[in-house]
Amino acid sequence: YEAYTVYNFFEYLIKYLEISSGQTAGELLQSKHFQSPSGAGEVKTVVEHLPPFRLKWGDRIDFKVLDPWPVGEVFVSRCKWGVMSYILFSPLYLIVSISYESVHQDVAEKRMFQFSSVLFYFTLAQSAISVWAVYCLVLFYHEARNELRPIKPLAKFLSIKGIVFVTFWQSIMLQFLGNLWINEKGDIYD
Repeated sequence: YEAYTVYNFFEYLIKYLEISSGQTAGELLQSKHFQSPSGAGEVKTVVEHLPPFRLKWGDRIDFKVLDPWPVGEVFVSRCKWGVMSYILFSPLYLIVSISYESVHQDVAEKRMFQFSSVLFYFTLAQSAISVWAVYCLVLFYHEARNELRPIKPLAKFLSIKGIVFVTFWQSIMLQFLGNLWINEKGDIYD
């Protein structure tokens, strides 16, 4: 549900840019002034990443975890695939979770927070992919914020993401708290 909602919101932004400008989103961003001089004196258009994938402190420190992405269709495509990765991984996570719980019915909830559990690592991967999808969406918004200003997407995004994000972490916290207060026999600790 969350992955599909994030993807549809991304598509909403793309469609708005295309309808309002009469160009593809990549062409619109390409026509903007994202220019960064390269070492050979030529001008190359790129999108610099945001923190934590790029840390910059004045002129002294410029640490890049990821190389800049070219502006235009390549940038839009990479953002789209970043969001799509969440949609593609979510059914796999669901299948693994259901399979694991059907095999280990009595201990599935307890093993979710154990390092020896497959479910623990799939939950970490699901969280990391969720963060990457949101990062790609935020990076896209950051580059197209002036063009998107009339529809006020930040408020819409925060309300959508807030509800879905809180729901996901609420289930994790309830499961964790349940594991703290219920012993192996199903009795509640005092």
